[in-house]
Amino acid sequence: MDLLSIFKSGAWSTAYSTIRGIFIFLDIALFIGFLFALGKGLKYRPNLSMGQGRKKETIVTLRKSFFEGQWKAIERKVREGAPDSFRIAIIEADALADRLLKQIGLKGEHMADRLERISSEELKSIERLWRAHRMRNNLVHTPGQAVTYEEAKSVLSDYEAFFKEVGVIN
Repeated sequence: MDLLSIFKSGAWSTAYSTIRGIFIFLDIALFIGFLFALGKGLKYRPNLSMGQGRKKETIVTLRKSFFEGQWKAIERKVREGAPDSFRIAIIEADALADRLLKQIGLKGEHMADRLERISSEELKSIERLWRAHRMRNNLVHTPGQAVTYEEAKSVLSDYEAFFKEVGVIN
């Protein structure tokens, strides 16, 4: 048999149809597997809204009043005008943000681990929170790092944007 007679016999057509059927079946199976994995993975997505869909209004109100009180204390430190107060205010704001991330349910050993679990689609102020957290790290890990009033106000406005977006301060 020569090559032309093999093509005319339809053997290639039958093999092609069989292989095509196998790949269609695999595509369908992989798509169903993808949908199954997506459904299972959605339950691990962090919920960044405080108390949404819950009937525990009292707990949410108490939590909100706690965060508002802490935030006002941080703002008072900045108004004091001392460079050490700026430094302390930034460190306390970062600790408050980290506490909130833990309460929301984000897992991780450090705040950076928790921040990595959040996308910009979930939290619009995530880049600002990262920037503020980096500044806090510079203050804590770099001896003699000074902070000006303008820098402190800028960093605290980044934390404030996060707290407002999540809904724990007004």
